[in-house]
Amino acid sequence: MQKLDFSINIGHVITELSSEKFVEIFEQGFINPGKAFNFAILNPILFASKSKYDDLLKSDIFSDILERVNASEVYDEENLATLTTLLRAVAGRDLITNPKVARLFSFHKSLVDLKNISNELLIDKQFTGDLDLLMDSGYLIFQIAIEEEGLEPSQYLKILTALDELIKAIEKIQNQDNPEDSATRIILLDSGSDTNLGIKSSAETAKSLFLIFKEVWDFITNYRFYKTKQKNEAFMESLTIRKEILKMKEENVLTDKEAQEYSHMIKTRTDSLIGLKVLPKSLMNINHNVENKNLLNEYKDMKLLE
Repeated sequence: MQKLDFSINIGHVITELSSEKFVEIFEQGFINPGKAFNFAILNPILFASKSKYDDLLKSDIFSDILERVNASEVYDEENLATLTTLLRAVAGRDLITNPKVARLFSFHKSLVDLKNISNELLIDKQFTGDLDLLMDSGYLIFQIAIEEEGLEPSQYLKILTALDELIKAIEKIQNQDNPEDSATRIILLDSGSDTNLGIKSSAETAKSLFLIFKEVWDFITNYRFYKTKQKNEAFMESLTIRKEILKMKEENVLTDKEAQEYSHMIKTRTDSLIGLKVLPKSLMNINHNVENKNLLNEYKDMKLLE
């Protein structure tokens, strides 16, 4: 598992299980350990957390994490029943001596500490936030789906070359006054079972790049490689960036030749990247399922947009 995915997934588990809320309330009760505190307010949070725990178990990704941290020990129904009788108005120093309560607190405290450590040591915490909001700062994270152990250097070279050419085409369309002025940089290359590839560019470039993939991917998922020339041509004409190119040609900002070159570059490089199993991470991980990876496997070696 990539460091970025590990940090994101741990954060998701913590949110779903309300770990930070558990730690916050326990620590409030431990401020004056000899004074009674109403720990019963944890019971409804505990039941809600159990429900979310059951949901997380349905995902292979999250069930693996939960297994490794021995979450079943905490969320065992008999253990939960006992905890509901213990979590009441009582002094913190008396409550924490019970091993079941101590385990509940240490479990959630360890998860929170693990997230903080991973954000500080493994990956920049700015990459673990909302992937769509990152584009407002010019960041876009791609995920390269890998079925085997790593990729050959030639495959990475193809991906980086196609991505570079696609970005440069977008930047030339957006920056007609300074067509050679490229500000895009690779700022993340995080390999694991898959590979995360992060770029930093202008917010406008990041959003345009994402929109191209989103519109193409929506078409692919809706029509499942429906290879009809007329349908594919109509789709290409409907792309937002294609409309921008046509408008610029009509306004004589672009020549006919430039418009054709940019349209061809955007079409072919996007098609190549999807064929190489490259997608923006937020599209790849919708609902944390494997359906999109299966679609990428089916798409390989098919040139839908030609």
